[in-house]
Amino acid sequence: MAIARIAPYEIPRIGSWPSCRAPWSFDPSRAALLVHDMQSYFLRPFEQDAPPLAPLLQNVKELRAACASVGVPVIFSAQPGEQSRDERGLLWDLWGPGIVEHPEQGSLTPELAAGPTDVLLPKRRYSAFHDTRLHELLREQGRDQLVICGVYAHIGCLATATDGFMRGIQPFVIADATADFSHEDHVVALRQVARTCGVVTSTREVLEPLQLRLLRLALSGLVDTQVDEIGLDDELSDHGLDSVRALSFFERLLPTDHGHDFSEIVEARSLRAVRALLSPRAALNH
Repeated sequence: MAIARIAPYEIPRIGSWPSCRAPWSFDPSRAALLVHDMQSYFLRPFEQDAPPLAPLLQNVKELRAACASVGVPVIFSAQPGEQSRDERGLLWDLWGPGIVEHPEQGSLTPELAAGPTDVLLPKRRYSAFHDTRLHELLREQGRDQLVICGVYAHIGCLATATDGFMRGIQPFVIADATADFSHEDHVVALRQVARTCGVVTSTREVLEPLQLRLLRLALSGLVDTQVDEIGLDDELSDHGLDSVRALSFFERLLPTDHGHDFSEIVEARSLRAVRALLSPRAALNH
């Protein structure tokens, strides 16, 4: 009953799922990130350096780094490598002992080492809410949105999104930061979320508000206006960002090897322009 080898496939593109019924917009101040079951055991069936595994790992890493940079809680779910037959329950009937036979593969994939402020959440069923502290953790931190990435889309990710919806949590499933047994299974999961319980979105669409939040945090103490009141296209100089303060602002954001000309930096006079100037990795690795 071991998980069979998963053939490479291209991650579903926008248009592969219907318009989402849910009208919700992602808000970093209300959200937490769930990295679902990204353990070596569950990633082993994928072909290395090929889609969907390669883009999955890259996108999950960028999401995790972006969330951590602006204080969005990051939660890793993981099945324990040691479980009794009773603890594993009916999963044993469908999948056999699973990870129990390979406890050495229970660790998170090395590319996604949990940070000191991340939460590691043991789970034993499809849904990350079932018999865990996930809902309590979200309540404790005042979060009612859950960004879901990881594997497998049509099993645990879908079950978690459905369960969260029924608990009053708004799920956001990241199409290109999830993966599955096949392209068809992946599309089925995204369609089900879009139709019944959540928002299907992309890594880029979630990174943009996270990057904007990072820019506003970097402006704190440098402008005369509350940073959340600064519009995307406002001239930053109108809010008190003079040349000296601008230098401090960009020092907070840009790595030493950013590669931008001074003229490019000078011309970035609004939050939208600064966001365009910064590559995602430049902002997220700060």
